[in-house]
Amino acid sequence: KAIQRHRASLVEVLETAEIARRLLPASDTVRQYYDWIYQNVDRHAPHPTNLLPDVPEAPRWAVQVREGWRNMSHIARWWLDNRLVATGELGGGINDDTDMFQTWQFLPMIESSPLGDRLKDAAARLSQTAVEHTLEDGLNRRTTDALHAYEEGVNQLALCAWWFYGDPVHFERAMAAARSVGKLMVETEDGRVHFGGRSFGIHEAREGFTELGRSPGNANWAPARFMLHPLYVVGLYNRNPTALDKFERWGRTWRKYQSPGRFVGQVDILSGEPTVVSERPTAEAVGPVNEWLALYQMTGDPEWQEPFTFTMAAGGYWGTHAKYGRMPHALLEWPEAAQTAMRQRLTRPEDGYAAFFLHKDRRYLEYWLDASASWFGWFPHMDTAAEQQTDRVLSYKASVPISCYLGDAPNRNRFLNFTAVSYEGLRGDDFAALVWDAGPDVLKVAIYNFRDAALQGRMRVWRLDHGRYRVRTGPDADDDGHMDELSGERTMELQRYAAVTLTLPPKQVTIVEVKQVEQLGDLRSRADLALSPLDTYLGPEGEIDVKVHNIGALPARDITVSLVRGGTVVASHVIEHIEDPHDLLPRIATVHFSDAQDRDTVIVDPEETIPEIAEHNNRLVLGSR
Repeated sequence: KAIQRHRASLVEVLETAEIARRLLPASDTVRQYYDWIYQNVDRHAPHPTNLLPDVPEAPRWAVQVREGWRNMSHIARWWLDNRLVATGELGGGINDDTDMFQTWQFLPMIESSPLGDRLKDAAARLSQTAVEHTLEDGLNRRTTDALHAYEEGVNQLALCAWWFYGDPVHFERAMAAARSVGKLMVETEDGRVHFGGRSFGIHEAREGFTELGRSPGNANWAPARFMLHPLYVVGLYNRNPTALDKFERWGRTWRKYQSPGRFVGQVDILSGEPTVVSERPTAEAVGPVNEWLALYQMTGDPEWQEPFTFTMAAGGYWGTHAKYGRMPHALLEWPEAAQTAMRQRLTRPEDGYAAFFLHKDRRYLEYWLDASASWFGWFPHMDTAAEQQTDRVLSYKASVPISCYLGDAPNRNRFLNFTAVSYEGLRGDDFAALVWDAGPDVLKVAIYNFRDAALQGRMRVWRLDHGRYRVRTGPDADDDGHMDELSGERTMELQRYAAVTLTLPPKQVTIVEVKQVEQLGDLRSRADLALSPLDTYLGPEGEIDVKVHNIGALPARDITVSLVRGGTVVASHVIEHIEDPHDLLPRIATVHFSDAQDRDTVIVDPEETIPEIAEHNNRLVLGSR
């Protein structure tokens, strides 16, 4: 019936494409439209091999990986140059424009400037627009289905909390979303926790659901799960107990339903009786496999490893697989039996970066590096000047080249984030990278410099636990993935978001190896005092109200706040106490300065006497709004 309803329009589209092809047989733009229309008919027909740039001195993998960056950055720049407006919107409405930013979330991690700065500025403006027009207390104002509820800006708040790591305003917006999402979950008398329905908004969070039927699940699994994104971002940062409690009780609810040969995809909320049960799952991820993994990432508790190893043992079902060459489960170390089973299964060329990470064999990268370059090289017009709806411009096929740079490639509706590294001070066109290994105590990255001169930059680490590390660098002239000789060694204290300086000799592969030599305490159990240019700025007469936030896990006491000019302290205040946001409510104290000047610096805890999650967010240069 749907086809018949649109039959006249479909016929017109197909006829127009055919006429254009006959009238303009040499037009590549017409060819792209024609092939795009019929792409699903010809989905098994390979596109012509994309011609890679001729860089004879560079390793093939480096040229392929950089081509992935070039394709993605070209698309993003086109939209920023041609469609961006002052509100951060790109022409698809807030609901679809937030999707577009999700598809680009890896780009600022490769090139911090200029592209990264432009994307982050636009994303912050779109986040503000969503706060003003589509969100209330971090949740969608209008009740709608779970997928579109997420896209009203919940996804954007969570993204900005990562992109602007440690900025308290962006973080507290994600906290507000997490708090409201928790209210969408209902707890039954027997202790089960479910989302209360398939459609919801701020009304349901405040007033409750009018009736409770079947849990969101089965075919509707994915959209309801997306709403956990802000809880995930907050939990990763400071292990907030309120966010973790809701997330874990929801995760345990679904784990208890699963048993060998009896996979439960949906239940009646009040009675708890399963309404969708199968010997083999009826749909991928019938249990929330990715969310169980998110809980393991946030807590480190082996309880959240078990659901994945259980599914593997139950007839070989995993609940997930490598999509576009990406599979976050492949990036962790599992118990021996599960690790062996994973290595045995992930052996296809299509398994891409997941298979490479497990086997350390670059041949597994070839399929998707070629397919990605071919796809985007075959349809450059369709993702740019064709001006599709913003939620239709997708980047999944670039997952492998992006994973090579970063160690993972989070994307739209795939918020699990095992990014190992990001880069600052380097242009994306100037280098390619391949993350060989990454974990809580080890990191190995190969970086090729395409330039004729040495490159200077920084590499931030995202998966390393807090500790002291031996950082070794050296050339890999024969490109076998092993350092030929040691050119530099140092011992550093590192943790999530710490920076390692890079010096990359020209036309050379440089190996960076990082290994833990001493484990230190978990930073996420500390306070975290923070300033933001979004709520602290200079008034016309030099007056300024400085808002000091605590976005950490512990209260902070006796907090010095200084106004510094030219290296000299011109005024100071002491805040007696700021509580921690254990209940997902912001904790902020305000101090006033009356004679501040442009380019003065406000510093919180200038002597660094208070142990904190992060220190980079303790300084704010006035005028940097």
